[in-house]
Amino acid sequence: MNNGNNLAFPPEIKFDVAGNPRIFNGTIDLGAFEFLLDPAQYGASYRDLIPYYINAGYNLAFFTNHYYSNGRFEGRSIDSFDEFRYIASNAGDLIGAFGLNGAAATLHYLNNGYTENRSTTAFIPSRYLNSYPDLFNLFAARSPTLYVS
Repeated sequence: MNNGNNLAFPPEIKFDVAGNPRIFNGTIDLGAFEFLLDPAQYGASYRDLIPYYINAGYNLAFFTNHYYSNGRFEGRSIDSFDEFRYIASNAGDLIGAFGLNGAAATLHYLNNGYTENRSTTAFIPSRYLNSYPDLFNLFAARSPTLYVS
């Protein structure tokens, strides 16, 4: 990531194969895709970083700066937060508020859910599927080892 040579790259090619800017964070990446970090997803993935984000005035740039200056060298993943499991774990109000809007749910977790001590893992997909024979049969047929209790 960000290891390419900007001078060796044809200036007329401004975007990667996905339509993203070819140069991001000052240096071109090697390969056909430019790396783009979603700071909210990165931040929600690490509870230890959220207090610093709050102290930074809820500024998402904190997560971007952290990833580039520390996180990538620490081997941190850019996204291990499951926003849909977060919604399902707090189904009483979040499903109605966010539906399938994962980006909004991620921001809710960062700005509210963390300080409210909301669960991100209370919903257990396998337990849910095992509770409904029709769903179990549908998904077990596709992945027999994934949903066995």
